[in-house]
Amino acid sequence: MMGNSYYEGDYIDADGQFTFAWNDPSIGIKWPTQNPILSDRDMEAYLKKEGK
Repeated sequence: MMGNSYYEGDYIDADGQFTFAWNDPSIGIKWPTQNPILSDRDMEAYLKKEGK
């Protein structure tokens, strides 16, 4: 039986985290869309990459 796993401990320090833009060419993923639905965090990474 498959289940979901997720972290239930203390909050991990956000200052030590980073986010790639969804379409960062260095990752090399060819996504089948140009208009994804992004979380606020992912949108922020996208806007930084685009220089906005």
